[in-house]
Amino acid sequence: METSKYIVAKNILALRKYHEWSQATLAKKAGISQRTVSNIENPPNDPNYSPTLDNVEKIASAFGIAQYHISIPVRLEVLVDKCIEKTIECYDSAGIEGRENITRVAENEMRYSVKNKKIG
Repeated sequence: METSKYIVAKNILALRKYHEWSQATLAKKAGISQRTVSNIENPPNDPNYSPTLDNVEKIASAFGIAQYHISIPVRLEVLVDKCIEKTIECYDSAGIEGRENITRVAENEMRYSVKNKKIG
Protein backbone atom coordinates (compact mmCIF):
# COMPACT_ATOMS: atom_id res chain seq x y z
CA MET A 1 0.00 0.00 0.00
CA GLU A 2 1.30 3.42 -0.94
CA THR A 3 1.96 5.88 1.86
CA SER A 4 0.15 9.20 1.82
CA LYS A 5 3.24 11.16 0.79
CA TYR A 6 3.65 8.91 -2.29
CA ILE A 7 -0.02 9.38 -3.19
CA VAL A 8 0.34 13.15 -2.77
CA ALA A 9 3.52 13.12 -4.87
CA LYS A 10 1.93 11.07 -7.65
CA ASN A 11 -1.19 13.23 -7.78
CA ILE A 12 0.68 16.54 -7.76
CA LEU A 13 3.04 15.36 -10.49
CA ALA A 14 0.12 14.09 -12.61
CA LEU A 15 -1.84 17.33 -12.17
CA ARG A 16 1.21 19.45 -12.95
CA LYS A 17 1.90 17.52 -16.15
CA TYR A 18 -1.79 17.64 -17.11
CA HIS A 19 -1.69 21.44 -16.83
CA GLU A 20 1.66 21.46 -18.66
CA TRP A 21 3.27 23.43 -15.86
CA SER A 22 6.91 23.30 -14.86
CA GLN A 23 7.79 22.93 -11.19
CA ALA A 24 8.71 26.62 -11.22
CA THR A 25 5.29 27.58 -12.62
CA LEU A 26 3.46 25.52 -9.99
CA ALA A 27 5.67 26.98 -7.27
CA LYS A 28 4.90 30.53 -8.38
CA LYS A 29 1.15 29.87 -8.57
CA ALA A 30 1.19 28.20 -5.14
CA GLY A 31 3.46 30.77 -3.50
CA ILE A 32 6.10 28.23 -2.50
CA SER A 33 9.62 27.47 -3.66
CA GLN A 34 10.44 25.27 -6.64
CA ARG A 35 12.61 23.19 -4.29
CA THR A 36 9.54 22.48 -2.14
CA VAL A 37 7.61 21.29 -5.21
CA SER A 38 10.56 19.08 -6.17
CA ASN A 39 10.82 17.63 -2.65
CA ILE A 40 7.09 16.86 -2.57
CA GLU A 41 7.10 15.23 -6.03
CA ASN A 42 10.19 13.11 -5.31
CA PRO A 43 9.81 11.47 -1.89
CA PRO A 44 12.48 8.80 -2.54
CA ASN A 45 15.15 11.54 -2.83
CA ASP A 46 14.71 12.38 0.86
CA PRO A 47 12.75 9.72 2.74
CA ASN A 48 12.66 11.90 5.86
CA TYR A 49 10.96 14.80 4.05
CA SER A 50 7.23 15.15 4.62
CA PRO A 51 5.23 17.93 2.98
CA THR A 52 3.36 20.24 5.30
CA LEU A 53 -0.41 20.44 5.02
CA ASP A 54 0.01 24.16 4.44
CA ASN A 55 2.12 23.54 1.32
CA VAL A 56 -0.18 20.81 0.04
CA GLU A 57 -3.13 23.17 0.53
CA LYS A 58 -1.35 25.93 -1.40
CA ILE A 59 -0.63 23.51 -4.26
CA ALA A 60 -4.22 22.25 -4.28
CA SER A 61 -5.45 25.83 -4.39
CA ALA A 62 -3.21 26.52 -7.39
CA PHE A 63 -4.92 23.59 -9.15
CA GLY A 64 -8.38 24.78 -8.03
CA ILE A 65 -9.17 21.71 -5.95
CA ALA A 66 -9.56 20.92 -2.25
CA GLN A 67 -6.45 19.82 -0.35
CA TYR A 68 -7.84 16.41 0.53
CA HIS A 69 -8.37 15.54 -3.16
CA ILE A 70 -4.60 15.37 -3.56
CA SER A 71 -4.45 12.75 -0.80
CA ILE A 72 -6.95 10.37 -2.42
CA PRO A 73 -5.48 7.52 -4.51
CA VAL A 74 -7.50 8.04 -7.70
CA ARG A 75 -6.85 8.33 -11.43
CA LEU A 76 -5.97 11.72 -12.88
CA GLU A 77 -9.28 11.96 -14.75
CA VAL A 78 -11.14 11.84 -11.42
CA LEU A 79 -9.01 14.66 -9.99
CA VAL A 80 -9.38 16.79 -13.10
CA ASP A 81 -13.16 16.60 -13.43
CA LYS A 82 -13.56 17.24 -9.69
CA CYS A 83 -16.31 14.61 -9.32
CA ILE A 84 -14.97 13.59 -5.90
CA GLU A 85 -16.55 16.66 -4.31
CA LYS A 86 -20.02 15.87 -5.65
CA THR A 87 -19.74 12.19 -4.71
CA ILE A 88 -18.76 13.00 -1.14
CA GLU A 89 -21.49 15.65 -0.89
CA CYS A 90 -24.13 13.15 -2.05
CA TYR A 91 -22.87 10.41 0.24
CA ASP A 92 -22.67 12.78 3.20
CA SER A 93 -26.19 14.13 2.75
CA ALA A 94 -27.80 10.71 2.20
CA GLY A 95 -29.36 8.68 4.98
CA ILE A 96 -28.27 5.13 5.77
CA GLU A 97 -30.40 3.62 3.01
CA GLY A 98 -29.16 6.19 0.51
CA ARG A 99 -25.52 5.50 1.41
CA GLU A 100 -26.17 1.77 0.99
CA ASN A 101 -27.65 2.46 -2.46
CA ILE A 102 -24.71 4.66 -3.45
CA THR A 103 -22.29 1.95 -2.31
CA ARG A 104 -24.21 -0.74 -4.20
CA VAL A 105 -24.24 1.32 -7.41
CA ALA A 106 -20.50 2.03 -7.07
CA GLU A 107 -19.71 -1.65 -6.49
CA ASN A 108 -21.82 -2.67 -9.50
CA GLU A 109 -20.07 -0.06 -11.64
CA MET A 110 -16.68 -1.38 -10.57
CA ARG A 111 -17.68 -4.95 -11.46
CA TYR A 112 -19.08 -3.76 -14.81
CA SER A 113 -15.90 -1.81 -15.58
CA VAL A 114 -13.65 -4.75 -14.73
CA LYS A 115 -15.80 -7.10 -16.83
CA ASN A 116 -15.67 -4.75 -19.83
CA LYS A 117 -11.88 -4.37 -19.53
CA LYS A 118 -11.52 -8.16 -19.76
CA ILE A 119 -13.82 -8.31 -22.81
CA GLY A 120 -12.37 -5.25 -24.60
